[in-house]
Amino acid sequence: MLIHPWTENDIRGVPLADPIFAGIDDAPYVIADITRPNFNVYFEVGYGIGRKKKVYLVSNSGITKDADLPREIGIFDTLGYESYQTSDELSAILWKMKISDPLHTEYARDNSSPIYIVEPETRTEALTTIISAIKKKARIRFRSFNPAEHIRLSANDAIQNVVSSSGVIVPLLSRHFVGHEVHNLRAAFVAGLAVGLDIPTLILTERGEPVPLDIRDMASPYRSAGNIQDHIASFIPQVVERILEQRSEPAMPPSNLGEMAIGDPAAENEMLTLGRYYVRTDAFGAALRGEINLVLGRKGMGKTALFTQVRDKLRDHRENVVVDLKPEGYQLMRLKEEVLRFVSDGTRAHLVTALWEYVLYLEICYKILEKDERLHKRDHEIYDLYTALSEAYHADESVEQGDFSERLFDLSASIRKRFESVRVGDEPVALRSADVTNLIYRHDLHKIRDQVAVYLRKKGALWILFDNLDKGWPAQGIGADDIMIIRCLIDASKKIQRDLTRKDNYCHNIVFVRNDIFELLMSEATDFGKESRSSLDWSGKDFLREVVRLRMANGHKDKFEDVWGKFFVSHVNGEDSYYHIEQRTLMRPRNIIKIISHCKGDAIVRNLEKIDQISIENGLSEFSNDICVEADREISDVEPSAKGIVYQFIKENSEMSQDEVAAVIKNALGELNYSETVANKISDFLLYFGFLGIRDGTDEPEYIYDFHYNMQAMTTAISKSRGAFNFCIHPAFWPALKIRQP
Repeated sequence: MLIHPWTENDIRGVPLADPIFAGIDDAPYVIADITRPNFNVYFEVGYGIGRKKKVYLVSNSGITKDADLPREIGIFDTLGYESYQTSDELSAILWKMKISDPLHTEYARDNSSPIYIVEPETRTEALTTIISAIKKKARIRFRSFNPAEHIRLSANDAIQNVVSSSGVIVPLLSRHFVGHEVHNLRAAFVAGLAVGLDIPTLILTERGEPVPLDIRDMASPYRSAGNIQDHIASFIPQVVERILEQRSEPAMPPSNLGEMAIGDPAAENEMLTLGRYYVRTDAFGAALRGEINLVLGRKGMGKTALFTQVRDKLRDHRENVVVDLKPEGYQLMRLKEEVLRFVSDGTRAHLVTALWEYVLYLEICYKILEKDERLHKRDHEIYDLYTALSEAYHADESVEQGDFSERLFDLSASIRKRFESVRVGDEPVALRSADVTNLIYRHDLHKIRDQVAVYLRKKGALWILFDNLDKGWPAQGIGADDIMIIRCLIDASKKIQRDLTRKDNYCHNIVFVRNDIFELLMSEATDFGKESRSSLDWSGKDFLREVVRLRMANGHKDKFEDVWGKFFVSHVNGEDSYYHIEQRTLMRPRNIIKIISHCKGDAIVRNLEKIDQISIENGLSEFSNDICVEADREISDVEPSAKGIVYQFIKENSEMSQDEVAAVIKNALGELNYSETVANKISDFLLYFGFLGIRDGTDEPEYIYDFHYNMQAMTTAISKSRGAFNFCIHPAFWPALKIRQP
């Protein structure tokens, strides 16, 4: 065996990374030392996998390093690596290496959503510009890795998403943003994969930021939104050309493990395919019949999937006008930061309600004008109405750029500037109704209201659907202003519904929101208890099984037992393998998709034709790490002093007394941060998330989903037990925390 180490290239006139790529291309396999995370190494490992090379990873366990960083990044912990401490140990590892098959990189091309984006955890203006340019200008669908949805990026998921793409976009994050290191290392691996597979790749870097060696000759720097749009305009033709090389074939039932696709945990990434295997719940029918105004559900319960399916079904009736709005949570936070700080408490609700009414009417106009842009030219009944509405809408040209998120972002910024022009000193402004009109409205809203009402009489129904309002907000950790923003949105949408109904139009609105936010809305205003609503509750286990069956069978009518048996061993340590997995999902559809994906990825890495017990255990272990990170992240959002508290339960018993749990929380907080109020807040969150359940003498522990996600019902059950109960740590967390099992 002959090993060629890479040495720094100092040959003038030669592109810096060329010798590296040439060396990988010529080698039968690649050895990478991942002791400390390094951008170039991540890129080169990805490139090697893309060039179908077997990659061996080694790590020096004797060197001090940040153990949390690789776990947060993902990727290498799912590929596996050998540890060494001395040169002799490293030499022994290298001599024992066997050349085996490279990782599986054969996946079908996804021409329905051909672009893959690696999103950073920190939402930036650059990302908003990228997404807007793809959606509204290029009119191409995309999939993305979103840290808020996926927690970590596994190697298998990255490979499958890149291979099935016709274009990959990786925006690097500036050093000034939180989480830049984790994001950029993920981006490096994905970019290396795409370049190795000869897939068009756009690597965006903020001008002035240092550019790593391997991508120095291929990075696209930007200074402004215009630069980003120019780069994407040059990138899109490459994507289209690749799409035209191969058209998607009709969906068929999977015949082997490599073909079996469980789908994506984020509904945004499977909008065109979700209809094939979506399980229609009672909430779906109630929404279409206009019986509900609110859809409630925990994170990962399928609110966005329902939003997508309801929207698409309503669009099937061409006369309907469907306004589907999905602002990101950070845009609403920006609204709070840029506008509310200028306004006195007494006028905030009035201001925000007026702002939402204005925004919603503008979005109704935008949707009508977009929908009938061609139709009005050949329909004399709406031609004059369309022209008048268009003139009223375009009275302020600044509002028509980009997608809704970008328009809301720009509107918040423009309102802030107008506030600054009338504000004196640092005191909040007390506004009269006329002041609100002058500061917010840049259109004649009365005229737009009337023209919308007249135009809609020529159409079918108007539906306003709102999703993503709580995306990026901490569970049980949002403030009074956040609740007020959502309450005012609902009030404004109801006002529009009443106004248009009085003018002989059918209008209905539905807001998709988390359970805990609704509970806070109820505490702020009791009249929200009168809202017609439906809750997404998957505690009925047949529904979750049907989700799995339809996905694994690609929408075909195969029986569950036949589909499951084709890809999974029947039992794990004598227990039914599906039941074994289901018990660790916290009864959330997103989680079972993640677990099956992890199990499949492990089996493919091990070149298996069926997922065996070892791959199930490995998949559950990987998911356990993910869910620990997710729980810890959410609890630290609610109570910063509790960061890392989930890991304080390492090696505890799966069943603990009240005093034992209280002692863990107290020790984790320390004397400075401990108070009974904070401890109770943490305990309640652990119950709310599903980390802890209760056993009060019954055979099985009960978790939050057994109480239909009603926290009050669960705490009442605890109170009525009069202390005769134990806490139980959910099995999903056992592998990562090395919990002592009964």
